[in-house]
Amino acid sequence: MKTVPFGRDLPFAATSAKVDDLTERARPACSVAAKGEAMDLRSLFEMHYASMWRLLRRLGVRPDQIDDATQEVFWVAARRLSDIEPGREHSFLYGVALRVAASELRRQKAAMPLVEFEQIPSLVDQRPSPEEQLAERQAREVLDDVLNRMPNDLRTVLVLCELEGLEVRQQG
Repeated sequence: MKTVPFGRDLPFAATSAKVDDLTERARPACSVAAKGEAMDLRSLFEMHYASMWRLLRRLGVRPDQIDDATQEVFWVAARRLSDIEPGREHSFLYGVALRVAASELRRQKAAMPLVEFEQIPSLVDQRPSPEEQLAERQAREVLDDVLNRMPNDLRTVLVLCELEGLEVRQQG
């Protein structure tokens, strides 16, 4: 029989439980609901928290978001407690959990994807920094000023040889 760890994953005092034990914990909710008694939020939470937590985890909610998503399920239940039909609590919570999981998965897709540490250098912007861009612009302005002061024939030779990389023979 499989064991389900939930010491720090679920807010229970036990360190592990058998899957059948967890199922048994959810059964009293069905029997209370079958009698037609309305459940209060506390008993709803106590009876269904573990199953909602597991459902959200299995539906693909990230581990760091499962507690928040489970809390969202019970926030919806608290707001709509009067709408929950006696005996249908579990079905109501499953429906809410499915919608919360779908919403969380959409949010995960829209979020910036996490990358591995080795990929970080490839994500760095290789363009010059604003300071470097400013220095280059200032250097071009000084060069343009010097070139504008030179005689045209000397300027042509300097531009073709030094700046364009042509040899003296290629200048024609």
